[in-house]
Amino acid sequence: MGLHQTKKCTKCLVDLPLSEFYSMGNRVDSWCKECKKSKRRSKYVSTKSVDTFDRLKRCLDLLYEVENKELDAINERLEEMVVQCQKRGWQ
Repeated sequence: MGLHQTKKCTKCLVDLPLSEFYSMGNRVDSWCKECKKSKRRSKYVSTKSVDTFDRLKRCLDLLYEVENKELDAINERLEEMVVQCQKRGWQ
């Protein structure tokens, strides 16, 4: 391939110099470098968002579980106090 050859990116459809494409062995990629970078960035962001959401959901689930255990313990203590009051004749 010559020095001044161009190629059309199949993603953005812009005619660019071959230096704007990644070479893959003896061939040139079909998407230009900017389109490839854009795809990688968007995939990273979407993956990171899902990971962040999953971590947040796990944290909230754990918090909910801990709070439920604490509320159960408080409820048991209140029931014990009610029983003690009933035994003493307090209404």
